[in-house]
Amino acid sequence: MSTIPVIIIGAGPVGLSASIALSRQGIRNIVIEKHPGTAVHPKARGVNVRTMELCRIWGAEQQIRQLELPVTARRFLWMNHVKGEIQGDVSFITEQEEISPTEPCLLSQDIFEQELLACLKTQKNSQVYFNTKLINIEQDDQFVYCELENLIDNTRTKIRCQYLVTADGANSFVRKKLSINMKGIPFLGTHVSVYCETDLSPWLSDKPFAVMAFTDKEQMDCIIMAVDLKRRWIFSKRMANANETLTKEAGIQLVRATADEPELAVNVINIFKWEMAALNAEQYRHGRIFLCGDAAHRIPPTGGMGMNTGIGDAHNLAWKIAYVIQGYADETLLDSYEQERKPLAQTTIDWSVVNANRLHAIFQSLIDGNNNAFHDGLNEQTNHINHLGLDVGFIYQSNALCPENADIPTFNPNTYKNKAIVGMRAPHCWFSYNNRTISTIDLFERNYVLLAGENCIVEKLKLPIPEQYPKTTLVIGKDLHILDSDYYACYQLTKEQAILVRPDGHIAWIS
Repeated sequence: MSTIPVIIIGAGPVGLSASIALSRQGIRNIVIEKHPGTAVHPKARGVNVRTMELCRIWGAEQQIRQLELPVTARRFLWMNHVKGEIQGDVSFITEQEEISPTEPCLLSQDIFEQELLACLKTQKNSQVYFNTKLINIEQDDQFVYCELENLIDNTRTKIRCQYLVTADGANSFVRKKLSINMKGIPFLGTHVSVYCETDLSPWLSDKPFAVMAFTDKEQMDCIIMAVDLKRRWIFSKRMANANETLTKEAGIQLVRATADEPELAVNVINIFKWEMAALNAEQYRHGRIFLCGDAAHRIPPTGGMGMNTGIGDAHNLAWKIAYVIQGYADETLLDSYEQERKPLAQTTIDWSVVNANRLHAIFQSLIDGNNNAFHDGLNEQTNHINHLGLDVGFIYQSNALCPENADIPTFNPNTYKNKAIVGMRAPHCWFSYNNRTISTIDLFERNYVLLAGENCIVEKLKLPIPEQYPKTTLVIGKDLHILDSDYYACYQLTKEQAILVRPDGHIAWIS
């Protein structure tokens, strides 16, 4: 029986990200995916700023940028109908230069997955197997044993790994096999998304948008999401009957009715039926098996944080698995994965449910003819699409951090201010390093990094990590030269202080 250090189940954005992150840590891994390729339906479409920072580190950002929707489309439009007038415009915050070296991206998940797969193929330690299904798992105190089936020739193979990362989606086979329960709201409605090609340019060419909702009662049950702002769109509606299916012909009629064009030419690419839920797994770890993404948490799409949260899971877990496999850390480091990611997922779930309820209240105000309540709802909807706190301002608490005190600052999902806080992602600042302009974000991936102020006596520091942990020391003014942003003001530190940052970019300790 062959042995692989890590096996990843699922080649969606979470599984692909886990593979890339592990490979860049020097850990050989394989990805198992039952489908013949990456996603064929756009699904998620918002890539948040933290995910784009990871893409920057992985070398994938520039290619992704070439495929994104224009900045002018970063808004949620309310129209009375497709051929009508704008009734409300809720825009994304676009000025984030002081917060990150990059910015969010509007790109459909099917295209994003293709770019992650292309990035994975450049990694020497990663390999993906499509048309391959996990049919059984067992584990002992040393290995996880997987039985795989090739769906092309029906042959079966047994393979073992030191750790299994499962990113096999909301209906996770692995989670069910392990009898891990989910807690929360199991059902928030059944929805159907019609992915199609059609020409809406006569009415919408001058109205770029990410999402469009309608105020007229005749169109109110449908939302349009832009895929390329040219010919590809998603028309999504909630199904009154959870058992109802939507045929291709019914999908065409939905598009035509929403556009109020009975003869509109429509090519339905595919139709995706899905259930909204708000659930969090009772545990993210079961021995040597870890749940990531939708396998661990089902986040309502109202806010666009599902895929991003899952990628954050993968990034958080990868370096910890690597440190254990490479002998730097013991197994207790892996406990911090659930300690850090599960509370954040719950916060994100609760926030997304609030967004869903707000959206429902806005539609109800339209049904009731309450124009004041409608506009009040639009004013509050900025909290739905602007969430820098959830993107980069969340604060971990776990055994992998060394806070000076137990006082954790109040967390706001919608706002963020630069400051060095133990457990938070280290703030972005520009430096000159080895004759290159870099962000602090670019420094954190494989090693712990000690950023020392120019007057800090590094030799006297007692670092709260094992001596064998890989560590890089960089002194401000010697190794790193401040450019246009003031590091000390940004981090709110003195020149005598030092800060220790983990490989995932989160602050572990402040002197």
